[in-house]
Amino acid sequence: MWPFTSPQTQEPASAPPIDREATLLAELHEIDWHLAALDVEIRHFRQKHSLKTDKFNRILGMQTAGLTDVAGLQTEWKALLKRSDQLFFRRNDVLRQWSAAKMEAKCQPANQLQS
Repeated sequence: MWPFTSPQTQEPASAPPIDREATLLAELHEIDWHLAALDVEIRHFRQKHSLKTDKFNRILGMQTAGLTDVAGLQTEWKALLKRSDQLFFRRNDVLRQWSAAKMEAKCQPANQLQS
């Protein structure tokens, strides 16, 4: 190396562009898979304990081994519903983001033509 030359700094290779639409779609499919698995778990719980619910998923009747575990069953049922609601709302958020990314990708070529 010559004494008066500065070392050449190499710029790091830029990372390939991230396809936001594809990433969000993959996340959407994963959430759908979790929702389907949770649906099976809820159905199994409902059948196992012979739950009867109203349209708001409030327990109207159940068949239990004893009266002591009613509170425990209600707690488990509420936990399952809470998980379901969280996944559903997360799916809704990701679906909105995916839709926005899709619209951006659709409008992007038009914006480049105007420039």
